[in-house]
Amino acid sequence: SYQLSAGIRSGIEGAIHAVSSMFEEDTNEGLLLVDAANAFNSISRPLALWNARVYWPRCSRFLFNTYRGFPLILLRQSTTTLLSKEGTTQGDPLGMLMYAVGTLKMIKDLKDERWRQNWYADDASCVGSLDHVRAWFDLLCVQGP
Repeated sequence: SYQLSAGIRSGIEGAIHAVSSMFEEDTNEGLLLVDAANAFNSISRPLALWNARVYWPRCSRFLFNTYRGFPLILLRQSTTTLLSKEGTTQGDPLGMLMYAVGTLKMIKDLKDERWRQNWYADDASCVGSLDHVRAWFDLLCVQGP
């Protein structure tokens, strides 16, 4: 599986065991852990909705109807308002799933035989030789969220 935060029971436990077992191989020299900053608020909403249409058509219409406009965000003790144009909405039960499907194409594009990667929502790990882990990170910086 590509994104362990959605659709898999106990996905994080599987990721922990997978990463642990990778260190038993002699060819692996390093592990890099990455946590995307403010990922759920900054993921491209149009991209996530498009990926939902491609990878999760059963739910794509519901997500589209939920996120198609620009909801008004009211700030406490202020007359200022903001329009929410990116990311998922905090408290949305489908927020984690929308983020997962929104990053799925990127995760598939980063897949390579030279390294092993695990993703749980906006947290990623890559195991391999130091040169390969660096190559993965460079690609992630170009394609990443």
